[in-house]
Amino acid sequence: MADKKAPPKPSGSAEGQMIFVALIAVMLVFVILPTVALFFGVSTEKLIPDDVGQKAGRAFDAFIEGVTFISVFIAFVIALLIFYSKMQYNEITTAYKNAQKAKEDLQNRVAEPAYEPVGIVLPGTSSNPQFGVVPSEPDPRWAEITRHIESHNQSDWRIAIIEADILLQDMLTQMGYQGTSIGEMLKQVDPQNFLTLDDAWKAHKIRNMIAHGGTGYELTREEAERAIRMYQRVFEEFYFI
Repeated sequence: MADKKAPPKPSGSAEGQMIFVALIAVMLVFVILPTVALFFGVSTEKLIPDDVGQKAGRAFDAFIEGVTFISVFIAFVIALLIFYSKMQYNEITTAYKNAQKAKEDLQNRVAEPAYEPVGIVLPGTSSNPQFGVVPSEPDPRWAEITRHIESHNQSDWRIAIIEADILLQDMLTQMGYQGTSIGEMLKQVDPQNFLTLDDAWKAHKIRNMIAHGGTGYELTREEAERAIRMYQRVFEEFYFI
């Protein structure tokens, strides 16, 4: 059998009990105690002083003043919080709008030609006033680099990266950068005109580790292919291959 639920308590029973207790307390203080005191010949002035009303009034006034001070202080704090929240909201909104604008600018810039050489025509290309340079035929050196990277021998991977680095140096030289090393040339590059600059640096550092480490540097196929992909992105940005 299902358990029987206890009948709901009457609403307001607790409040009624409290009111009843308060009435009893008032009657006890102001009616019963004075009556008992008179019966035993005790003066009621000792039980309830004459200035009890004045003291109660002063206490109430002090309470109101305290509540007023606390209310004003809380209102001041809330006003400060609202002001600070408004400032934070404005900063976040401005930062979001700037980020959206930067994203749109980047998308527009990627959609346009990445580089328009001025007075420079790269080897094996024909000039085009709208898109800078367009290759007339693939560079045979890149085909050789691709053949080496597809090999199963680690020595061929090393050759592919070193040859790609030489190709990078030739491209930078044709673009007008000067220096005794690729590192010096890359330091002169304006990142806004060279979107794959980070790829060029990373690929060149792998080449340096191979050249300086010799056979002691363990080159994995994954790292070799990653380096060649970075070189490829650099060359494709400037239509060099």
